[in-house]
Amino acid sequence: MLRISKIILALCLVAGGVQADPAAEQVRRDAYAGDVDAVEAAFAQAHKDHSAGLLPLDDLRSLVSVLNTTHPDLIAFQSQWLTAYPASPYALTLRANGYFDAAFRARGHEFTNRTHPDALQAFHDLGEAATQMALQAYDIAPDYVPAADTLLSLQNVTHPLDDAAKFALTADVMQFAPNLGTLQRALSSAEEKWGGAGLPEIKRYCDAFAGLIPTEPGFTTDVCIARIVGWNARTGPEIEAARQLAETTGHVNLGGLRRQLALERRSPADRAVLEAYLLRRGNDDWWTASQFAQSFDVTPDIDNALRTIDWLALSRRRDGLRHDPFNAGVVDFLLNQAWSTRPGKAGHPVLTDGTRRMLRKRLTLAHPFDAAVWFETGQYMFVDSDDDAPFAPYFENAIYYSQHDAGILQQVMIMTLRALQTEDWLSGATGDAAPAITRDAAQLCPVIRLSRVFEAVCANALYGTCEDMSEAYPMAAIKAAVTSNNLCQHERTAAVQDLLYAPVTIPAGDILSGIANRGEAVDPNGFALAP
Repeated sequence: MLRISKIILALCLVAGGVQADPAAEQVRRDAYAGDVDAVEAAFAQAHKDHSAGLLPLDDLRSLVSVLNTTHPDLIAFQSQWLTAYPASPYALTLRANGYFDAAFRARGHEFTNRTHPDALQAFHDLGEAATQMALQAYDIAPDYVPAADTLLSLQNVTHPLDDAAKFALTADVMQFAPNLGTLQRALSSAEEKWGGAGLPEIKRYCDAFAGLIPTEPGFTTDVCIARIVGWNARTGPEIEAARQLAETTGHVNLGGLRRQLALERRSPADRAVLEAYLLRRGNDDWWTASQFAQSFDVTPDIDNALRTIDWLALSRRRDGLRHDPFNAGVVDFLLNQAWSTRPGKAGHPVLTDGTRRMLRKRLTLAHPFDAAVWFETGQYMFVDSDDDAPFAPYFENAIYYSQHDAGILQQVMIMTLRALQTEDWLSGATGDAAPAITRDAAQLCPVIRLSRVFEAVCANALYGTCEDMSEAYPMAAIKAAVTSNNLCQHERTAAVQDLLYAPVTIPAGDILSGIANRGEAVDPNGFALAP
């Protein structure tokens, strides 16, 4: 199972399940059709209408978000559009956002010393490409808010703006289109973890801009500070002040912090706060619902609400995969979190084996440099698959992207030895005698290679110790067998450097089944539920 930090992040990214507005839906249809002229015209008109006060900013932003997905056809369309309109601020902004998201998918969530150099290089290259396009888009159309959005978001990656330029950009946007989204992006990059100055910078931005947002009544400087402080889970006096403000003001922008307090304390008043939230029509906040079910007794009235949240969380994320098939947050939710919020009760049918296998494959392509994801998928192919689905390529990628980590190597050895079902093919093994072999070198030599790499890694480990696998059944018998039969010469004698693993390309197979714009006669939701 993926690490909990990744799961929580994923849930934050996909929460809400908001449907695109009709104009955005039409733009998506035009993009699927490859109509670059229609899409360019729609974006230009939307920009004009927003500037004239005729179109809400959220609707302007939705045109970008509806096309910025992991759908291969929409990614291809981004390139087509930019080729046809190389100076379009809209095509440049969309492409910059695509590169930005791809950079983070490549980077993953591990510390730098546990991240493969290929991932770090991809993160750097994609981030730089995104930055150049975003700068160009903003230079062409500084009043196009999504272009400014992208530059502010990139402050967390490539830092394209110095402090003065970042403040000036934010001030410009907040003058002609004051909105919480722009301010939130500026505040995010103020955090120390993204290279900002921390609390003093947060206070400066909140002092300057919090009171300018007409759609956020009561959004004072203190509420602004409390929101960003609570969102980033700080410690110390500032978080205590934020918690107190969340309790006393009841401001909508501090609702998440107030609910977290309620889950921690579990008083009758806290229960009432949470129930009022969970009973809201259209709520699909699975995480809060699941935490409530674990913290409080579930009465019949709230049980119905939890059932509805289960269903909405599943259906909205499932439907979202049609247009965003490699959204790691959605896929991870469906694989690891799609169960009832109510302890001991099934909320919905489980995924079929075929669907689960398909989603596992999608997750590896969504996180192509993540060793843990590759290993987990290999485990699934080995343990849960009801056919002869190959698992070795997934394990090889796990080894490579873990930078030949001893723990990964050992686990792969255990799985590989188990998969051989040695009782069936090794016979007559007594004492030091070599057993008879009924399997060929193609099945034995990978074991020898794995063993030698593992032993070499362990011999050069800078810390800790490795478990001795040389006597693990049937490792000793395999070594004796290949030696006596003069098999696996390369694996037995080559330099260890020549035995190290390299990335393996995984056939796409069925991973594109059921997505939009493909015309396949399959489940329109992209995957099936078990009967």
